[in-house]
Amino acid sequence: QNPPHEYFHLVHQYLAPVQLPVWLFEGSASFFGEMIGYSNFSNPVPRKLQQGFNTGHDFDPDNAGFDPNRFEKWLATATSADLTKVFKVLETEPARARRYYAEYALGSWATEALVAVYGVDGFMKIWQNAGNGQSFETAFKSAFGLTPDEFYVKLTPYLNSRKNPKIN
Repeated sequence: QNPPHEYFHLVHQYLAPVQLPVWLFEGSASFFGEMIGYSNFSNPVPRKLQQGFNTGHDFDPDNAGFDPNRFEKWLATATSADLTKVFKVLETEPARARRYYAEYALGSWATEALVAVYGVDGFMKIWQNAGNGQSFETAFKSAFGLTPDEFYVKLTPYLNSRKNPKIN
C-alpha cells in the first residue's frame, strides 16, 4: 500500500499545496493506499485494525501509558466528545507526536465514511476547495454540507463499530 499512499500525497500537493489537518492528509492517503494497494478487486482484502497503519499501536492521547489493546477499547466506547477532542488535536497540533492520536487509522476511517457517502469525486472537492484558498472548515463545509465538528459526531457510531470482537 505504500506506493499508492505516497502517490496520493502527490495528488494532495497538486490540488491543495496548503496545510490541512493531519487526519485528512495521512488518513486519505492511507485509505486510498489500502484500497488500491491491498485489493485485487476480484477478492478484496477486508480492512482490519491489523492492516497497514490502522493499528493505533501507540495510541496514548492522555499520556496514560502503552497498552496494545487500548486503541480498540477506546474505539468501542468513545463518545462524540471524546472523538471530537482527538480529531481537534489532529486538526491543530501537528507538532505533537501524532502517532499517539492514531491519525492514520482515524483519518482512514473518516475518509472511508466520506467516500461512502459522497463518492470519490465528492470527497475530492475538499482538496479543490482548499486549493482555491478556502480554510479547512470552509472547504469541509462546502464539500460536505456540514462542519468538521458535526461530521465527528456523525462518525462516532461508525468508529465505535470498528472494535475487534476478540478484544474485551
